[in-house]
Amino acid sequence: MTVRGVIFDIGGTIMWLQHRRFIGAGAWALSHYLGGLGILPKERFKPFSQELESRFAASPKEGPNYSQINTTASILEAVVEADGHAPADGELALFEQVFNAPAVAGAAPLPGMIVVIEALRGRARLGVASNTRSHQFIEAVATRFGLHNAFEPLVTSVSCGIRKPGAGIFQAVLDSWGFDPDEVVMVGDLAHKDVAGAKALGLRTIWLTTDVDEQRDDHGADAVVSVPAAILDVLHGWGLPR
Repeated sequence: MTVRGVIFDIGGTIMWLQHRRFIGAGAWALSHYLGGLGILPKERFKPFSQELESRFAASPKEGPNYSQINTTASILEAVVEADGHAPADGELALFEQVFNAPAVAGAAPLPGMIVVIEALRGRARLGVASNTRSHQFIEAVATRFGLHNAFEPLVTSVSCGIRKPGAGIFQAVLDSWGFDPDEVVMVGDLAHKDVAGAKALGLRTIWLTTDVDEQRDDHGADAVVSVPAAILDVLHGWGLPR
């Protein structure tokens, strides 16, 4: 069966993992922004930032049945409301954008990955299945990398409500394309989420080990690569047109 669609993870696959290093910068940026709007007094900047950081550190991302919980928007809303301001929907989206701005600016693509994605354009449908607290962040990173038109659909655990390895996030991409699972390949860096979840639905899988320990369980990955360029070799071997 030839390859008709390729799904990519984002963090650790298209961009280097950021972990929590930008949360403090985002919290500080948002506190100053709220101060400029007259929502947050200056003496509350530091406590507000500290509360945001602690909420992100203490709040789990995953609920029952791989459900997405404690999104960036919900955490921001709770902390802003605790300071006496109830944000409207459009206002909350703007707060999320301000909070995400330092992380978006600091996002760095894996060397060679953008070249791989550009080489695949027109040869296969490209999509995203990404675990995240913020759909807006993933969209903004794709735009910053010049990939805003590359992925259709761009599915995140926030947009579909299910985190990998739950089936729902992969199924959302398959439903959009109408392809059979064995016509689609999942590329990701976390074998226990990207590989295991995709294989459970019958997708072929490529485990990218650039940012992870290759000695971990590969969860039955159909191919293992250590550099992005090797992804193209695997896909061509599976029948993707050159």
